Order: sequence, then C-alpha cells, then structure tokens
Amino acid sequence: MNENPSLDTDPSFSLRGDQPQQQPQVQVSPAPRPTGTATAVAEGSGLQVRDLKVFYGPVPAVRGVSLDCPPGRVIGVIGANGAGKTSLLSGMAGLVKTQGGTVELDGRDITGWPAHRRGQAGIVYVAERRRVFPSLSVRENLTVGGWGLDKGEVNVRVEKIFTMFPRLKEREKVPSYRLSGGEQRMVSIGRALVTGARVILFDELSLGLAPRIVSELIGTVRSLADEGRIIVLVEQYIGVLLKAADTINVLERGRIKFSGPTGDASAWLEENGYMAHARTAGQQAGAQSPATAATGEGR
Repeated sequence: MNENPSLDTDPSFSLRGDQPQQQPQVQVSPAPRPTGTATAVAEGSGLQVRDLKVFYGPVPAVRGVSLDCPPGRVIGVIGANGAGKTSLLSGMAGLVKTQGGTVELDGRDITGWPAHRRGQAGIVYVAERRRVFPSLSVRENLTVGGWGLDKGEVNVRVEKIFTMFPRLKEREKVPSYRLSGGEQRMVSIGRALVTGARVILFDELSLGLAPRIVSELIGTVRSLADEGRIIVLVEQYIGVLLKAADTINVLERGRIKFSGPTGDASAWLEENGYMAHARTAGQQAGAQSPATAATGEGR
C-alpha cells in the first residue's frame, strides 16, 4: 500500500472546521467512466440551474448559483458549513421557495413546480440524515418509494435494490431502527431508486459513515451515473468528490467560487489553500494523517 498517499485522495480532509468524528482514509480506486452511450435512463438535456437565489427572510443563503447537470454525470458541490449547499439542493428539489433564477429539466421550466411534482418528474432529494421509517422493515421502507405504482412493478424494483445491496436482502424483514448508519443510507438510496428517479440529489453522502461503507457508496454513485442518471453530490470531504465526481463546484457564501472538471478542481483547491485548510481542520478534529491512515499507525 502506498504509505504516502496524495492529500486529495484522503476524504478525512474536509472544509468543515467542527468534525464530529474521525474520518480515516477511504481506499478506493476511481470508478471507470462510461465509454459508450448510457442506458435508457438518460433522456433529454438534463437539469439546468440558472442564477438560483434562496433567502431565509432577509438573509441570503444561495446567491445566484448556476449548474449544468447532464445525464450520466456526477456533479460535485463542496463548501464549508453555512456555504449554502443544503439550501441549493432544497431549492433544486422545490423544498424551499426560491427568490430568483430558474430550474429546467430537459429544457422545461419547472421553477414553479412544488416538490411533489418534481418528484413525479424524477427528481429525488436524499437528505444528509438517514431518513427511514424506523418501525417499518427494510422491504416496507423500500416499497413506500413505489406508492401509486403497480404492485408487481414495485416488487421488481425492490428486488433490483436487493441485488444492488445484498446486505439489505439479508435484513429485509428487520425493523429499520435496528440498521447501522450505512444500511440506513442504503435504504434511503434504494427508496429513491424505487420511485424511478432520474435525478438524485445527495446531501452529505458520507456523513457519519465508516470508510468501508463510503467506499461502497462511491461505487454505487458512479454506477447510477453510468446508467444515465443525473447525480448531484454535495459533500464535505474533498477526497470523496475527487473520487466520485466528474466536475466539482466550490460554493462559498452562497456563490460558486470555482467550477470545472475534477482534475482542474484538484489543482485549484491546492493552489487556493483549500487543501491546507482542510488538513488543519482534520488535524484539529483528531483525524488521522494520511500516512497513519494508510499504514495503520497511531491506532
């Protein structure tokens, strides 16, 4: 194993200054990008956000953000606490009222659509907190995502989720409150897919999860994009986005500070001090250094 991994591959380095727990290095190879045409999930021109603004009373949270989210791509968004990441996703999903800008899906203006109508159009928001129905079993939680669909079709979709996440199949009759954090996150993702989601907005995918689970979920996110879905991935850990995303947007005080391909983003983050800030924040929180995370020293 490389005992001197590059900083940008270590998701323990975060733009947050108040890490709640250690986040040792995730060892994961970048997933291969699709070389051919995506599957039938991909339709139309994708999701376009133009000059989006979100205010809470007089306080601006999102100040004119624009994103292009084509099918088959993972669009990453990173920023410190309070940068406006969750507010941006909420505005895209229709969960909060926007005060300016537009959201278009396949060239159709959906800015005025409520959240449930956007959901019917295939836009699903997966919140940072593991939102499951605690008293329902794994299967029942997944089935909820197919509300209004033919029962046979719902069963087919649920079985596909069990193929994607074999661990859930093993625990399909277990009440969801007894699941681990990673398993609950898998249920949330699975329920989104049972709805038939074309656009998945992930808020803090890796938050509070063990590195092994994060590695698995990175692969899942890449697979979903490679099938032609539109993925927007908000993260606090730089390394996760550098592994999963095709493009990265740096959000600072509600505005896009940088937007570009992942390779360019890595260099820009280093040149502008974000990597150094992330290293300092991680060390202050007691996170392992890249060397000890890779070698197992200091445990």
